[in-house]
Amino acid sequence: MKVDELHHVRYCYVDEDHSDNLSFHLPICCCLTFPVKWIKPLPNDTKRRVSWKKIQNPFVLKMYQKLVSRKLSCFNSYTMAGEQDIEYVLSGITQILSSSAKEILPCKRNRPILRPYWNNDLKNARTKSRECRRKWIAEGRPRNSDNASFREYKAAKCEFRKLFRRKCFEHERNEFSNMDEFYDKDRSRFQKEISAKQKSVSGVCNELKIDGRLITEKEELLSVWKAHYEQLYTPKESPVYDEQFKVFVEQQLKEYVDLSANVTNDVLETPFTTEEVSNLCLKLPNNKVGGMDELVYEHVKYAGKQFFAVLTDVFNAIRALEAIPKSVEIGVIYSLFKGKKKNKLDKDNYRGKNSV
Repeated sequence: MKVDELHHVRYCYVDEDHSDNLSFHLPICCCLTFPVKWIKPLPNDTKRRVSWKKIQNPFVLKMYQKLVSRKLSCFNSYTMAGEQDIEYVLSGITQILSSSAKEILPCKRNRPILRPYWNNDLKNARTKSRECRRKWIAEGRPRNSDNASFREYKAAKCEFRKLFRRKCFEHERNEFSNMDEFYDKDRSRFQKEISAKQKSVSGVCNELKIDGRLITEKEELLSVWKAHYEQLYTPKESPVYDEQFKVFVEQQLKEYVDLSANVTNDVLETPFTTEEVSNLCLKLPNNKVGGMDELVYEHVKYAGKQFFAVLTDVFNAIRALEAIPKSVEIGVIYSLFKGKKKNKLDKDNYRGKNSV
């Protein structure tokens, strides 16, 4: 600590040996006082996650569809003549689906576990360490190596320390390994894990070291990640790139463009029907991660016939105007640590996962 910051120290002392101390040295306990800038918490409504299991109840499903249909009545005769009109309808649909689900369906309860790696082995090792310590204290805290209680206490504490650190390492390794698998196979679990981490930190990473300086502020971290991913996703020439493969890709792309120009039976020449849209929506899988708007497939799948009709009008407007709304191109990038023994403070040791 710098000399000019010593006035923040209220008191400081060296703690005696304790069974819960996993360090090889005696801990220094220090109480500091700093002015804290309080941040107003978000309303609880923004953190609610809908429990879609209740939608299997026919009465709940009917109520959800009825509420969505009533709110969508304002778009029954709405004409989408431009891209702004499409954006307006999509924005309205997003708000209607989100609010209707929160009004009808209950929200999930979160039960965070502080130490998920804790098991009976750790519990027994800690109990044994504390029992040995009490025995050692009862004998007057002898510290000579010939004393049986001292050796027994140190051996039990060492065993607990090794087991604890091994469990922590294994848990962290499995967590980062499973995140990649959850992203591909179980989007619901992936979103659950990400959301749990977002309650206390911004994204998966809450600190980075840039040019020797440790960055912990949220806004500055976001700007660093923004610049990092902009650089990664910007096309650029590389001297080590396979030039032969580049030529092959360019030739294939030109062939695809020429082939599409001569197509006579374009499937987009015929407008979409409500039946086609509804059949596709009903086949959407459950338990997948949402995007920036926090909508998931269940919002669409169970919305009902009135919603399918409005969504068909949106698709036909996109087809007729040949305009892709900007809102559907926005996604969330999650920075996932690559694991192993890499440096967590280095932004290059994170893998970006995009959720649209």
